[in-house]
Amino acid sequence: MKRTLALAMLAAVGPVSLVGCSTGTTNPSSVSVKPTTPPLKTTLEGIASSGQVGSAAPELQAQFEALKASDSAKADAIAADMDALLKAEGNPAKVKQLASQMVGKL
Repeated sequence: MKRTLALAMLAAVGPVSLVGCSTGTTNPSSVSVKPTTPPLKTTLEGIASSGQVGSAAPELQAQFEALKASDSAKADAIAADMDALLKAEGNPAKVKQLASQMVGKL
């Protein structure tokens, strides 16, 4: 009788004690990440379209400084163009050309 009682208790408690103790693996969900366009590139695309730097100059310079901090190689690649772009204000054709060049380098 003790043996039957012990087996009954084991049968009743055994499955309950295993709940939540899975050794199975879970598959991580697949997440598609869309790369974002850097703010500097977006600003330059607008400048290339309009041919005017205008009031965007301070924002453009701040975005360029942020690029220097995050990707100095890209910043170095467009540094000379950046200076030329800021000096080309008033010449829409030159502004468009320089901004387009810079977009291509980013």
